[in-house]
Amino acid sequence: MRSAASQYPYDPMMTSGNNNLRLWEKTIGRLEAHMWHHAALTWVVIPLFAVVQGVVPFLQPTCENGFNNWSLLFVFGYVLHHIYAESSSWTAVKELLSLPEITIMRQFGVLRLRRRMVFLGLLEGLDFYTDMTFPLIARHCDHVLTETWRRSWQEVPYVGQHLDAIVEVLRFWGIALLCASVNVVLTGLTGLWRMSSTYRSADYAFEDIFSTDGRKTEDKRIGGKAFYTWARSAETAMMPSVASLCEEVGDQKRWKYDPSKKEGATEARQNYIHGKIDYAAVAKFELGDAAAEEQVELARQLHYALLLLLKVFIGNGMSLWLQGSYFALTFETTGNEGKYKVVASMVISALQALVRCTQASIKLGFPGVLLSSLIMSFVAWSFAKVYYAFICPHHMWNLTTGCVL
Repeated sequence: MRSAASQYPYDPMMTSGNNNLRLWEKTIGRLEAHMWHHAALTWVVIPLFAVVQGVVPFLQPTCENGFNNWSLLFVFGYVLHHIYAESSSWTAVKELLSLPEITIMRQFGVLRLRRRMVFLGLLEGLDFYTDMTFPLIARHCDHVLTETWRRSWQEVPYVGQHLDAIVEVLRFWGIALLCASVNVVLTGLTGLWRMSSTYRSADYAFEDIFSTDGRKTEDKRIGGKAFYTWARSAETAMMPSVASLCEEVGDQKRWKYDPSKKEGATEARQNYIHGKIDYAAVAKFELGDAAAEEQVELARQLHYALLLLLKVFIGNGMSLWLQGSYFALTFETTGNEGKYKVVASMVISALQALVRCTQASIKLGFPGVLLSSLIMSFVAWSFAKVYYAFICPHHMWNLTTGCVL
């Protein structure tokens, strides 16, 4: 299905007349609605359900076994909604593409990666649920956690005494709750607010088309900046498949082909050869759209930087580090089921961090590699805690002091 007619194979995001524009707006509205609803389910309903588990005795987690297995029925419903919302959003994005663009996406392997990215999105949702229930589990283990954790901090030079005082006041479960709340506010609620404020009008998605003499035409196109806006929304909704498609289309929108410039480009090159104009004048008629490229590049860098800082570092790195400490502190208290659940959550978080860091490093270059190295150091540190829980006599290990006695 196509939402509007396309004149040009390399620049299909063009509308001619109000009817076609309304068709674009209808498709965009459907895309925005599916992403917003699933994002609200993720960042509002799941945290509220975690609160319900802390109140309803039947659903409360235990220190020995972790979260209540009956709560997985809610997770199953969430997974079903994720599949529905992802499929609807993916279809809407494809309706905004021409056949040549879909062919390019297929050649780049974006369409082929969809299943793997959908699976990654499902893992993200499951991991987020375990992160939200983690403070409740830690609260039920507080009689073991806090005092042992304080003792481990007391041996850390320079900052240990200060951190010990903080842990004494907040407790282990309070710090876990604080980290989860920061993730919900900065990544989730802020993302929902941004989506709501952006979606008030579809005008943000359209760019004006200018003729060769610099006059604005009646035609419009959907620019690359809009696709990166949707990519950020898809990340908020935990739909990496939709995000990856929007990212790649956004990259391709840095260039456009306008047949109306063909004759002007030929004449400009002839005038340049005869010394009538300089090269800067010739460049105006080339394929590259400098203004569009600059806007898309800024949106691209912002998208990947926020992805690393908020979703990966705060959402995955901090929770991983706390879960590694929890595994060691409760090694003799939790049963095998509880241990398996913690390690499974850590493995899922680490897998997400690895995939995201790899993507961002390729897209951002050195800044992405630098941030990714910091994040993966946290991942390695967290799993070192799990490893030394089996090695150290008292199961606790610090980076600066080694095994805690």
